[in-house]
Amino acid sequence: MHPKLRLRLVKLLADGTNRDPEFVRGRLDEPSPGNGFYGTNAGQ
Repeated sequence: MHPKLRLRLVKLLADGTNRDPEFVRGRLDEPSPGNGFYGTNAGQ
């Protein structure tokens, strides 16, 4: 991935963490769609 793009993505994630940590954590934990659960349910 292009370094500048990656940096922007990291900043975006950091911003999101301040606003809604549960949602962001869920997104980060999200497995591929075939695995049977998604984003906000991850890690529960």
